[in-house]
Amino acid sequence: MINDAKDDRAVILLGQRGIGKTAMLSHTIQALIDEGKPANQISLISFAIPIFKGLDLATVVKLNLKALDVKSADNQVFIFEEIQYCSDWETELEKIAKKYPKALFIGSSSIGIESKGKRKSRSKLFHSFVLPILSFYEFIEIRNQQNPIYFDDDEFSKEQIEVFNQHLMNYINYGNYSSVVLSNKINNEQIRSEGSRYLHQILLRDLPNLYGINKLYKLNSFTSFLAYNSGIETNVEELVHSTGFSKDAVIKYLNYLEHIFLIKRIYRFNDRHTNDRDDLYFRVYITNVSMRTALFTPLTIDDIRTEYMVETAILAQWQHVEKDMFYYCKHDHVFIDLIKVDENKNPVWITDVRWQHPHGLEHNELDIVGYFCEKHGLLSSMITTKETRDIIPSSNVIHSYEPASLYCYSIGKQIVENKMIDKNN
Repeated sequence: MINDAKDDRAVILLGQRGIGKTAMLSHTIQALIDEGKPANQISLISFAIPIFKGLDLATVVKLNLKALDVKSADNQVFIFEEIQYCSDWETELEKIAKKYPKALFIGSSSIGIESKGKRKSRSKLFHSFVLPILSFYEFIEIRNQQNPIYFDDDEFSKEQIEVFNQHLMNYINYGNYSSVVLSNKINNEQIRSEGSRYLHQILLRDLPNLYGINKLYKLNSFTSFLAYNSGIETNVEELVHSTGFSKDAVIKYLNYLEHIFLIKRIYRFNDRHTNDRDDLYFRVYITNVSMRTALFTPLTIDDIRTEYMVETAILAQWQHVEKDMFYYCKHDHVFIDLIKVDENKNPVWITDVRWQHPHGLEHNELDIVGYFCEKHGLLSSMITTKETRDIIPSSNVIHSYEPASLYCYSIGKQIVENKMIDKNN
């Protein structure tokens, strides 16, 4: 992205706290130096440091140029860490990018772009990239636990898939904590310790204050409720009843948690053209699959909530593709969990995530999935299971059954391979 940045543009790295933005900025600095950029042309400014409080970006740039004893910003690289602490940083970034067209500006933020409308209007002025969580595929690669399963084979042993299922449970329980993933010996105390550090970093520090959220214990309680019930279908009124918080507080907490990339809301397919979201039903998922374990006990393969966390993990893999839009469908208490739509919000494919039932769907549930596919011109559906792999024709629709752990792995693998192809082209 930095290499592609043109005049009058900047690059912003977005993502939840603790996900690795600082490490990526450090790698970027080293890469620039390795490519021949003089170190004295690179400035790193962290707005988390109190000395920069109240200063706008233009003032910071001038102070840096003065400190470097240079008159021009040409060829300079300015890196703004935790830029969300700079008031109205989006507007300020636009201004300095226009004022210094031969300088390069890089920023990181733990809070998203202010609004979808602003994101659209400013997309021509600076690049933005959301750093996603570690995918299941990357987790397997890092842990060097590749299972000898070939995805184009029709046969595989029950023992093989059981091992891969356990890898998926490990990913759900601690796969998004880098220090744990890279450790040779992993125990529950290490997982709890890293989880507590992560929660303190994202919930109990000063980001909520930027949103006018002062009662952090209430925010923590609300977040814990969502983490425990990840994948729940609800709406604002039901959350008010379930949590005991006011409607205004619930809306504020939801918007805040979504803005710091901690949750994702998926709306009903029938409501996909509705703009007013406050009164609609939605399913809410945590984006860091390991956050539930940080708050509660680790899950096992047969826990009643495991299916919801498997569903959460599968959705989380698609964070690596920013433009993808998903909805869900509910008919007679039967859910179609993920409906991928195109830019016109027409269905492209569907996936129904099952885990507890050995064969995925009952016959009446399969009929509902088949009806949805036929209605919207889809020729096939994907249904995940715990262990079953099969293909079942039904009327004009082919239903593919795939173990959820393999499906979750293959998503990340395919995304990485596609990105490598795009890069090489």
